[in-house]
Amino acid sequence: MWTPAPLLAFSQLFSFQSNSVVENSVQQVYELPRFAAEPGVGSLPSCSDPTIKANIEKSQYQYLVIGAGAGGGTVAARLANDGYTVGLIEAGKDHVNMNTTIPLYLIRATEDPVIALDYEVDHYPYRSADDPNRVTAWYPRAQGIGGSTIHNALINLIPHKWDFEQIRKMFDDDSWSWENMAQYYTKIEKNEYIAPGVGLPIGHGYSGWMETQTPPLSLLQDYPDQQLGDIFTALTTKGKPPVRNFDYNDWRNDEEEGGAYVILTKQANGTRLTVRDRVVDVRTRFPERLKLITETMATKILSCRTEKEEVQAYGVEVWIGPNLLNVARNFKGKGKGVKMVRQLYAKNEVILSAGPYESPRLMMLSGLGDRDQLRKNNLTTLVHLPGVGQNLQDRVEETTVFHLKKDHRVFANCTFGYDPETDPCLNEWYTGGRKNLYSAGAALWAWSYKSNASLPYRDVWNFWGPAQFLGYYKGWGEDARKVKNAMVNVILKAHTAAQGWVRLTSPDPQAPLDINKNEFVTPESLKDLEVVKDGMKFTKKWVDETPLFNQHVKSIPWPPSSVVTDQDYKDFIRANQWGHHACCTNKIGADDDSKAVLNGDFQVRGVKNLRIVDLSSWPTIPGMFVTTPMYMIAEKAAEVIGDFAEVQNKGPEFL
Repeated sequence: MWTPAPLLAFSQLFSFQSNSVVENSVQQVYELPRFAAEPGVGSLPSCSDPTIKANIEKSQYQYLVIGAGAGGGTVAARLANDGYTVGLIEAGKDHVNMNTTIPLYLIRATEDPVIALDYEVDHYPYRSADDPNRVTAWYPRAQGIGGSTIHNALINLIPHKWDFEQIRKMFDDDSWSWENMAQYYTKIEKNEYIAPGVGLPIGHGYSGWMETQTPPLSLLQDYPDQQLGDIFTALTTKGKPPVRNFDYNDWRNDEEEGGAYVILTKQANGTRLTVRDRVVDVRTRFPERLKLITETMATKILSCRTEKEEVQAYGVEVWIGPNLLNVARNFKGKGKGVKMVRQLYAKNEVILSAGPYESPRLMMLSGLGDRDQLRKNNLTTLVHLPGVGQNLQDRVEETTVFHLKKDHRVFANCTFGYDPETDPCLNEWYTGGRKNLYSAGAALWAWSYKSNASLPYRDVWNFWGPAQFLGYYKGWGEDARKVKNAMVNVILKAHTAAQGWVRLTSPDPQAPLDINKNEFVTPESLKDLEVVKDGMKFTKKWVDETPLFNQHVKSIPWPPSSVVTDQDYKDFIRANQWGHHACCTNKIGADDDSKAVLNGDFQVRGVKNLRIVDLSSWPTIPGMFVTTPMYMIAEKAAEVIGDFAEVQNKGPEFL
């Protein structure tokens, strides 16, 4: 059993003033912004300043991309591949080891100290630090080339058609239609589980960089196990019927309820596939175009004042040194480890891709955000953008764990170690073609369905894997690898209703953020709680009524036996649920949306030469899993950026 990590203490650094006031869930009503420059713009240097112009002209970069994850890595690689010069700024280092390459070592990767980012996220509004209503959870992310794709669960799942159709309607722009957006999936995918004759007509791709595979079902034959075989048979034949091709990446299954394999992003050689592989491939082929600027933390977007009194981004101020993010597992303390402060310049644009927490921070530190929040932190407002840091969305997830009567045979002798001489499974991994347990992902099979028949999308992902998993807490991986007779069911509620926030607590770039999901406050958000409760009850009832499965169950340790009534379930979920797909904190939106930070071309409203392309860009949380949807819109963004450069006569320097 786990308990939430303690609250990070707010403190002062140098002359920075800390603001630790806790705010409740009441949302401020803003007037519609005109996205016009604020009086603070007068303090900016002129864009015609000779020094600024000279620095831009001498820069080796047409684009600076801040953050090397699913958004930034994809954009940077695509732009460089197309001939542009790109500097890819990443707070972490380029880290490659067993944790980031062996698929099932994901249980170790989330706490690899070189890449681990330990965010603390509040789930609900609270009045004081000791408020009994307060629930603070650990939210693991990763730094390094590849971002969180180097530690995630490898799940590949296309978004729903609805995700794109709502954006198409928002802008009356057919480039956001599902038909157009689907081409980006075809372009990036390298499918390895469906023959091209079958896959091409239904949208699969075979020449991209993102290799996709089914879970390694050969394990069921290579390690015969009656118990696991019975359970897998029950899941695939006694539950919801399989959809076409057993695959929710078949576009025809968009609204179809049923069962499917959990498809993985995995290379043909058995190792994890991440956006790092794409970045490194492009950098290897075009080293003069793509530069990796690692162990470098962006602290401010450099802006100047145009002749029309507009704000224009022209570069980034950075601190150079390892583990400078305050949430880095190896963070040494405020101000420690900073080797140098530099300014980097972009001839064309700055692209912010630091993620749903750090991108809002960098926007606000640069004077771009809600003027009242900036004023509280002694920051000068350049453009009043009240949506910055607002609209935080995430999943609601909870698990049921079944302990079985026997250990899984496939787990025999597996210690998840680092020495093949002492871990027989690791030795087999290297000598046997990388096909044993370690080639697996987090889950084998999933059911997906609508919690309400009137919904335009499936909103429940009910998935299964042979593992002990109670949710994310520090030490979860160590606990999981010790239990070899568990089967876990995860209920994931997609398209959730809560809207939280990311706020500064200080103008110090290394101060803790105030991150709150603001869940289960509104009637709509409370429906999410009901759906997860119903999903858990459905799972338990199905197991109770399915002899092929329940004959192998010894006990159900999670939730505990004391959880019986509906209210018990809701109390349990409220105390223990989590999410791991935070998004939407710099959302795109129409001109009349007071919280819209970006337009439909990912441009920051009221600021020239600045875009945001990461999970914070989404208006609502997409699909069931966010990595593949992010790859898709990042490809679109790179295309839009390139087209804009051509119009501005700032095309690629390498043709």
